Amino acid sequence: MKKLIAVLLAVCTVFALCACGAGKGIGGSVTSGEDDSSFQLGTINGGVYENSYLGVGISLDDSWSIYDEEQLAQLIGWTADQYDDEKYAEQIENADLFYDLFASANDGLVSVNVVIQNLGLLYGTVMDEDKIVDMTLEQMDEQLQSAGFSDISAEKITVDFAGAEHTGIKYSSLYQGAGKTVCVPGLNCYSCPAASGACPIGAFQAVVGSSKFSFSYYITGFLILLGVLLGRFICGFLCPFGWFQELLHKIPTKKLSTKKLKPLTYLKYAVLLVMVFLLPAFLVNDVGMGDPFFCKYLCPQGVLEGAIPLSLANSGIRAALGSLFTWKFSILLAVIVLSVVFYRPFCKWLCPLGAFYALFNRVSLFQIKVDKNKCVSCGKCAKACKMDVDVTKTPNHTECIRCGMCIHACPTGAVCFRYGFGSDKKTEKTAETSKKE
Repeated sequence: MKKLIAVLLAVCTVFALCACGAGKGIGGSVTSGEDDSSFQLGTINGGVYENSYLGVGISLDDSWSIYDEEQLAQLIGWTADQYDDEKYAEQIENADLFYDLFASANDGLVSVNVVIQNLGLLYGTVMDEDKIVDMTLEQMDEQLQSAGFSDISAEKITVDFAGAEHTGIKYSSLYQGAGKTVCVPGLNCYSCPAASGACPIGAFQAVVGSSKFSFSYYITGFLILLGVLLGRFICGFLCPFGWFQELLHKIPTKKLSTKKLKPLTYLKYAVLLVMVFLLPAFLVNDVGMGDPFFCKYLCPQGVLEGAIPLSLANSGIRAALGSLFTWKFSILLAVIVLSVVFYRPFCKWLCPLGAFYALFNRVSLFQIKVDKNKCVSCGKCAKACKMDVDVTKTPNHTECIRCGMCIHACPTGAVCFRYGFGSDKKTEKTAETSKKE
């Protein structure tokens, strides 16, 4: 009997994304390897992985991305010319671990791997699945914490995989229940320990950045629905990071106007187009997957909600923090400082979610209405608006977050909220008639 074990892992990650797609098909068989013939690497043809030496066969449909020979070699620091039966047979004799199969689902939630190692040489005996799982469970907490996970729980389970029952490990860290399949209206980093919903921007990037590009109709439809129903009212009242900036702005200090910085408001549209859509879709790695560029390189909400609380609670995460965290933390500090002296700088200049909702401000059901009959053109509403909007000229401007400051400032009650269909044409005509008279 061969002194090596093939371990097949179907791993659900802790990354909860708001995405929809077809189910992932896995078929085939796993048999015991009783043949004492010379070692052979597995082969992949038409999405079917086979290793006759191990007695393993797995069929993966088009929803899976499978590493090629060069990529498998790179996993252990080798080059493609080292990928051959003889070289890997030598690896086994030295009890070194390597991957014979590495496949991941396109949504990034599941991976299936065949890992080979001479456990007999390592431990003096061949171990079955139960023993391997028991040993792994003892080390799981420490291993996952060093990898950056928190609040870890692990349990031994039986899974039906490739037509046979196998022993596996189910582990969890951050909340990944049904709530994470639903996007919340505002920025909401999934890595926050308290997060119970998914961020629409993060989820959208995950879909367009998959190895086989697909457009997320669910997320886009969800955002369009919110935009039509509420517009940037979401920015004003439903986004936690907007609320955070408002709290900072209440700190007593000199406040600066952003009226002369209006060209910067167009930056958020560039962020939406480039970092949320184009880069994740077209700037991809060797397996065709793109990074969530906005979340990874720009969004300060992820540092505030996720990285900081997790690193404070976990020494393993603190030890793993590097230059990327330093960069993101610097962005957060800049936003904090700017929020003290400027009103909502991130909302005005950089937020792609605000940019998306802004596109629907003029057509949303929730709007600002100005009664021309009552308006005395005093200008108090424009002075009160911290988003630099004159509601008497453009009551549903793209920068209006429906905060209601203009309503409270109006001495005649000419400004108010309106919800539903209709127009102000009748009101405007009445006002013109009154002026003529």
